[in-house]
Amino acid sequence: MWVFCCGMMRSGSTLQYNIASDIVERHRLGRALGYVTADDFRRLHREHAGSDGMLVVKCHAYLGGARELLAQDRARAIYSVRDIRDVLVSLMHMKGFTFDELQQEGWIYVILAQHQAWAGAERMLVSKYCTMIVDMHNEVRRIAEHLGVALTEEEIASTAERFGLDAQKQRMPRSAEGLATNGAEWFESATLLHRNHIRSGEVEQWKTELTRSQIALIEHIAYDWLVAHGHVPLTSAGSRLMSRFVYGLRVSARRIAQGVVPDRNDLAPSTGK
Repeated sequence: MWVFCCGMMRSGSTLQYNIASDIVERHRLGRALGYVTADDFRRLHREHAGSDGMLVVKCHAYLGGARELLAQDRARAIYSVRDIRDVLVSLMHMKGFTFDELQQEGWIYVILAQHQAWAGAERMLVSKYCTMIVDMHNEVRRIAEHLGVALTEEEIASTAERFGLDAQKQRMPRSAEGLATNGAEWFESATLLHRNHIRSGEVEQWKTELTRSQIALIEHIAYDWLVAHGHVPLTSAGSRLMSRFVYGLRVSARRIAQGVVPDRNDLAPSTGK
């Protein structure tokens, strides 16, 4: 059975992968296979055809055939969701991007598209980041129950302690020596932790890390997503609309300076009001 740890970027999906992997391997129910792309999964699916054990993988992008496997009771999905404003702030720090660079590369659209691709899948455990980080015991319990593994209270407590925020920070690699790479980033192959994987782990960092206009632009683009997930937009409809035009003018000016004709898509497409 496949176990897809497929949560949003920068939302605790690596933590969920580590917990699920620990439960599966400690109880000798299968093994962890690391981070996979769609191409990786096609290969691994062929290689492990007929396998009886649990195979735990981490991903963000949708894996072809995953919904079918979940519907056929041949897989479980574990998903983490976080306020997209905090996701983007965390991504900026991890990748060393400015807000403009993050927007130019379209990361917000990538994250929203990945979320939509997994949304509503069967046999999926969904955890909110803000709840997960303050109640690790319950998160361990929920993941174990989702996988059909009975843990004692002592095992739950021990696992929660091993994968708490402070423990994960201590587990982060201190140098690039011995790390694996996907061609763009370096990480520890067993835990999938990067050298700068965790900064503070706090919620609502966006309120102090982003400017009012940056918040307005995010809320313009992701309005429907924010409302659907219970997040109240901070900015007014007028501010959100203005942020779109200001951003578009800045992009167009940059295009002109580079000798490129401005495009109507410079006006940051919206997913809502």
